[in-house]
Amino acid sequence: MNTITYDDYIYLEDLPIASFSPSSNTLTTMWTEVNFTNTSTGAINYEWLIGDGSGATTEENPTHVFPDDEKGMHVVQLVAYLPLGCTDTAWASIGVVEELIFYVPNTFTPDGDAYNEYFSPVFTSGYDPFDFDVFLFNRWEN
Repeated sequence: MNTITYDDYIYLEDLPIASFSPSSNTLTTMWTEVNFTNTSTGAINYEWLIGDGSGATTEENPTHVFPDDEKGMHVVQLVAYLPLGCTDTAWASIGVVEELIFYVPNTFTPDGDAYNEYFSPVFTSGYDPFDFDVFLFNRWEN
């Protein structure tokens, strides 16, 4: 019978803990830039999948600009890697909402001269017509 003894044959490594925080979880179509702060521990390499089809990045603390014409939710994934290949994954959802842009004229003159005849506010598609109040006064406030 033969016996062999190996010292330090099995190596155990602590698992990484992936975590991050975005500068904002809710963006508007007017401002779509996010800074991601990587707060992972125990990892040496990182892979970010942004969730808007832009591809992966291996930066430690990336900045990303989401498309300003795509409202909705985007799932951001961070995979933290150890040298021996062990991983941990963290996720966060980033919402992009459409910015409500509107123009409401402060005067109109319905006097038949073809200029400024109608009061006509202009809204983007996020406008709710049932959540709108308007009060009109003449120059004597009645």
